[in-house]
Amino acid sequence: MLLVQQVAELQKENFGLKLRIYFLENRMKMPLGDNEENINEMVSAQLSSTYHVVCKTLKIFIYLLIYFLS
Repeated sequence: MLLVQQVAELQKENFGLKLRIYFLENRMKMPLGDNEENINEMVSAQLSSTYHVVCKTLKIFIYLLIYFLS
């Protein structure tokens, strides 16, 4: 796979992950009733996991960009 294709795929994946974070953050703000604390913990864990994936993807993207520009 060409480096340009890899960068394009990472950009798409990054955008998708950002959308997922956005919707999870909005979901955390909604009133949820009796199980609000449990659901907030679950959403918080999902959000944290997604954040780590975004960070990892961003690091790969930066390494590829540096390699490509070198």
